Amino acid sequence: MKKFLIIILTLVTLFIIFRNVNFESEYSNTDSQNIEVDTRATQSLSLSDFNISDVAEEEKTYLNIENSTLVWIGENKLRNVQHTGELDFRSDSYVVLDENGQISSGLIQVDMTTLRGNNEPQGLINHLRSNDFFDVERYNNARLDIISSDGANVEALLTIKDITQEVDFVLSQNEGVFTGLLSFDRSLWNISTLSRSFFSNLGDSVVEDVIVLDFTVILQN
Repeated sequence: MKKFLIIILTLVTLFIIFRNVNFESEYSNTDSQNIEVDTRATQSLSLSDFNISDVAEEEKTYLNIENSTLVWIGENKLRNVQHTGELDFRSDSYVVLDENGQISSGLIQVDMTTLRGNNEPQGLINHLRSNDFFDVERYNNARLDIISSDGANVEALLTIKDITQEVDFVLSQNEGVFTGLLSFDRSLWNISTLSRSFFSNLGDSVVEDVIVLDFTVILQN
């Protein structure tokens, strides 16, 4: 009888060990089995290469950061899940207006430590704030240098994690309120976690590379 119980206990122990190994293997695929498929080293642009002139204080119109909003949108399309949250503009963000009241240039700065979710799991937000994604403690500031604008079509330099790339977007104005959508490919800023641009075999864990920023900018009077 004792031998029978020992055999049963041994089989149960082996079953538990085997099951745990399978569980760990299933959720470690993204670390051990994914293959790097894009080994490019992202080349950051230099702000000094662009004609960004100093702006006199009297030419600056600062953002009303209390009423301006910046919403981030990310997706996992395979799971049909969309995540959203917000970031805060810094108080030293400003634009330069032309004679028609349109934005011609400017410097928009974002406090990355304010990254938060709209009813999102805190674990997800912590992950986005970590060095797997935006590493907000180390890189606490992101900036958008507007280098040209005709009042609608904007060309700018977006700097995230000390990497600068060119972006463009369309700007709308209605009674002094500026709105628009700015999309950027996070892989160009070396934010590679769960990105199909860097890894294969992610299955439905892949997070889309394109992040959308939905902004509403209101200026100080």
